[in-house]
Amino acid sequence: MNDLVKNPDVKDASGLVKSLRNQAESLKIVDDQTDLRAKQILTEVTQAKKKLEDLRKEFVRPFNEGVKNINSFFKERILPADETIGVIKNKVGVYFREKAIAAEKERKRQEILAAKRQETADKKAQKEGTIASAVPVPTMPEPEKTTRTQGGSVTTRKVWKFQVNDVSRVPDEYKIVDERKIRQAVSSGIRDIPGVVIYQDEEVAVR
Repeated sequence: MNDLVKNPDVKDASGLVKSLRNQAESLKIVDDQTDLRAKQILTEVTQAKKKLEDLRKEFVRPFNEGVKNINSFFKERILPADETIGVIKNKVGVYFREKAIAAEKERKRQEILAAKRQETADKKAQKEGTIASAVPVPTMPEPEKTTRTQGGSVTTRKVWKFQVNDVSRVPDEYKIVDERKIRQAVSSGIRDIPGVVIYQDEEVAVR
């Protein structure tokens, strides 16, 4: 950081910007002469800003290239891990769903068997003139949602997801206006878009 502060080009451009900022704050445009001075300040500060931006890019270029190379290096090695995670998660999810379905089928089967036993007990009690006891329904344990391994734990849980299958039926509150496309249309000459106010404004350009 000290190298940046001491860099003569940085010091000159920063000092110029500071001076021009003070002039801009105190300047009042009341005639063509002060208007010309304002525009001179505008061009000078724009050039100084470009100088600082160029210096910034020059200083960060080696770091950015290094970061880019490191990211690329690790991305190639992380991709197979992500693919493996996806494959295993999918298989674990399928197996969990299959176990849950099997458990639900067994629960219903036990309920039916219990109902039949209850019916038999009720008929027997009716013949004997007694009251049959309630036949218990075996409880079926649900598949374990969390499994602990040597490296950590894996949890299966239900989550809500969505997939848009008919854009025309999606309520407006869930849609985003494409301002980039509107801007392109206005630039190309379109002057009437429902729900959009198109107007002209003054823009100051510096070259």
